[in-house]
Amino acid sequence: MDSYNRAIELKPDYAEAYSNRGVVFQNSGQLEEAMENYNQAIQIQPDYAKAHWNLSLVLLLLGDMRNGWLEYEYGKLIKKSRRRVSPAPYQLWDGEPLGDKVILVTAEQGVGDEIMFASCIPDLIDKNPKQIILECDLRLAPLLVRSFPQIDVLDRKDRERIDWLNELGDIDFQIAIGSLPGVFRQDLCHFPSRRSFLISNAKLRDKWKRRYDDLGPGMKIGISWTGGAKDSRKRAKAPTLEQWLPLLRLEAYFINLQYGDHRQELKQLKESSGVHIHDWADADPLIDLDNQAAQIAELDLVISFDNVTVQIAGAIGKKTWVLVSTPPFWMYMLDRSDSPWYPAAKLFRQTEAEGWAGIIEDIRNNLLREIHNRGEI
Repeated sequence: MDSYNRAIELKPDYAEAYSNRGVVFQNSGQLEEAMENYNQAIQIQPDYAKAHWNLSLVLLLLGDMRNGWLEYEYGKLIKKSRRRVSPAPYQLWDGEPLGDKVILVTAEQGVGDEIMFASCIPDLIDKNPKQIILECDLRLAPLLVRSFPQIDVLDRKDRERIDWLNELGDIDFQIAIGSLPGVFRQDLCHFPSRRSFLISNAKLRDKWKRRYDDLGPGMKIGISWTGGAKDSRKRAKAPTLEQWLPLLRLEAYFINLQYGDHRQELKQLKESSGVHIHDWADADPLIDLDNQAAQIAELDLVISFDNVTVQIAGAIGKKTWVLVSTPPFWMYMLDRSDSPWYPAAKLFRQTEAEGWAGIIEDIRNNLLREIHNRGEI
């Protein structure tokens, strides 16, 4: 009996060990082995949310939307998870009719996730609810209000209590924005073909058009080359700015879209290579995403590592080339050169776990053709 009880006590440890082993396999691109370990962890401990969450990311990467979204819901149960959701007390919406109903869509995860999942808002509008209340990062509010005038946008805050809900009135249903794809994107054929779903600011676009015109004739290309300061894993996987030099030496104007303060890095690049990346002091996507969306809208092309720049450019329908690392973020799936989330995006995939020379050369050749076709060389 003692040995039996001891085995029961060790179950969580065994489940965690299998889940951690799955992460190692997943990070090395061994997806079948990763799923085997996650499933083993779940078999040992069926309510182990972290193993379910990790499994969801592999399933979505493989394009198994239906099962992937089911497992994705477990992310809301993990302590300190990126799927932080507001503790609203309303009935969860799972797709039932919304006529004469009010639905609250709560914010979660980072601003890039909010943008990606906002692609489901038009589908929700098509359900003809009486009212949609959308909670969002305040920086996204201007874009969302302009793009979806039918909805009411609410500033997202870190809320540990539910007393903030008193200002909303009667709510019939709630759903986290990251749960919308589980209703509307259960298969790849459910992704709409629309090129964009967010609308940039026309007045701000005029400002950026004048600035780009002042540079002179030639392609205006926005670049973003790394992750954010808080995302150390992405920064470690990203190419350095120096590795972009084969592109940056081509006959075009390159515009800084990278969020964060990179003035010193840009200065060093110019001193060491003579390459100048154009930058403006009022372009700060960490503060003003509406301004960045307008800035991107007036470019000819965006070339970016996997970060929020991709999400904004894709959402407004700007032609975007994405440097996808190995293993890729689940959104990019496998063996695709396009993205069902962002039809305007073209994916350039790393073919080796380390090194960016091949992908940079591929992008350079494509960019040379773009420049040539415009008659600029």
